[in-house]
Amino acid sequence: MQIGTPNQISAVERRVAITPDVASRLAKQGFSVVVESGAGVAAGFPDHLFEEAGATISDAAAAWGAELVVCYSAPTEEQIGLLRRGGILLGLLEPLEPPQVEDEEQQRQDRAQREDRDGRLPEANGPTRAHRYGILPLSLECPR
Repeated sequence: MQIGTPNQISAVERRVAITPDVASRLAKQGFSVVVESGAGVAAGFPDHLFEEAGATISDAAAAWGAELVVCYSAPTEEQIGLLRRGGILLGLLEPLEPPQVEDEEQQRQDRAQREDRDGRLPEANGPTRAHRYGILPLSLECPR
C-alpha cells in the first residue's frame, strides 16, 4: 500500500503528518511512503531525512494520489481533486464547517466514519471534548 503525506505548511501551520521516524517504520513494514517535497521543512525535517528513512520525495499529485493520504487539516478543493478514486483520507478535518456537497446523490456516496480518541462514534455517544473543539480524526473513502 502506498501512503502519502502532503505539504500543508502555511503561515500559521508547521506540522507534518508523518515524520521521518514514522516513515522509516512504515517502510520497514513494506509500505511505500510518498512525501510531498518540503512537507517537513517547517517542522525541522528536510526532505533528505525522509529519503534516508526510505520514503520517496515527490510532488503534490503523487502525495495526494496515494492509496492512503495522511494529513492534519482539511484539504482544499484543489487538493480534493488530486485524491484517487477509492482512496482513503486520514486526518484532522474541520467538522464544524459544513461540507460543500452539490447534491443529495453525492452526499449518499460520500461515506465517512468519525471517531473520537476513544474510538467511539460521536453520533452514538454524544460530543466529547475533542468534538467541542472541532478536532475529529476522520477516515474518508473518496468516491471519485
